[in-house]
Amino acid sequence: MTPRTRRVLVLYNPENPVAQRSAKMAREAARQLNMELVERPIASVEELRAALRALRPGEVDAIGWVSDAMVLSQAGLIIETARAKRLPTMLSTRRVSRKGAR
Repeated sequence: MTPRTRRVLVLYNPENPVAQRSAKMAREAARQLNMELVERPIASVEELRAALRALRPGEVDAIGWVSDAMVLSQAGLIIETARAKRLPTMLSTRRVSRKGAR
């Protein structure tokens, strides 16, 4: 979809075991696609916001996502940042209701 994409930003909490596994899979996919995963480990929403504010023009070509509830909780901010910086973004925003999956 974006053939010139080479560097993809991912934000996740490295203390989250699910995020660790997801990041490992993202690294492998990036390697297979000849891309660079620009990892930003974050431990709080404040760190996530700071990482997004600190993005410099040309630093990354897109923003990706690995499984991390904290990051998902900030999907709106990530999308807003991506729009402002004109970066393609892929987020999984599947939500589960109390009655089950939608």
